[in-house]
Amino acid sequence: MVTTEKPIIDWRNGVVSKLAPCPIEEVMPDIAAHLIRNEKVLLAFKAARDYLAFTNKRLIAVNLKGVSGRKRDYSSFPYGKFHVWSVETAGGMDQNSLLEINLSVLAKVRFEFRGGVDIVRVGHVIASHCL
Repeated sequence: MVTTEKPIIDWRNGVVSKLAPCPIEEVMPDIAAHLIRNEKVLLAFKAARDYLAFTNKRLIAVNLKGVSGRKRDYSSFPYGKFHVWSVETAGGMDQNSLLEINLSVLAKVRFEFRGGVDIVRVGHVIASHCL
């Protein structure tokens, strides 16, 4: 069986995933071993099996691979490496919001959140750790 599910980070196509809020407790068992001393998860969002965790130090994206999901890719984006970021709020017919992060002149990641996500809060978490 081959999965056709898009990874949360698709470097070739600029990434877009429908992320929805999830309880921090849901992602902690999986990423606790990856957190450093005094690092805390502030926000968590899921897209099918994959998820994002915003900590007080970085953004962690976890992509579960294969049918079983036992193989995982952990991508870490330290806030100190964010050059520019933007948030786009939902409105009107389009209830989705966007977060775009430029990590350098050449590297950009983009995340799409389902309606109801407080994208301004996401931007605030990033700003409070980058500025």
